[in-house]
Amino acid sequence: MLETYQFDVLIKQTREGQYLAAIPVLPGCFSTGETVEEARHKAIAAARCYCWNMIENGATVPQVVSKTPAIVKEISVQL
Repeated sequence: MLETYQFDVLIKQTREGQYLAAIPVLPGCFSTGETVEEARHKAIAAARCYCWNMIENGATVPQVVSKTPAIVKEISVQL
């Protein structure tokens, strides 16, 4: 039987106009796409590979999903 895992994904438009999708709970797991939907679909494929590799190596796949929608805002920090 297949197991289903759920993750939050953050999607942001880059300066070049593409969309970057990142899954914070899976460090280094991200994708890009010409549209939000393409970036999202590629993030699913990336997460599948990432999690499959974790399982193959005996690691536990983390599942952290917000119960409420996130609000993501850009901030600037001057040093």
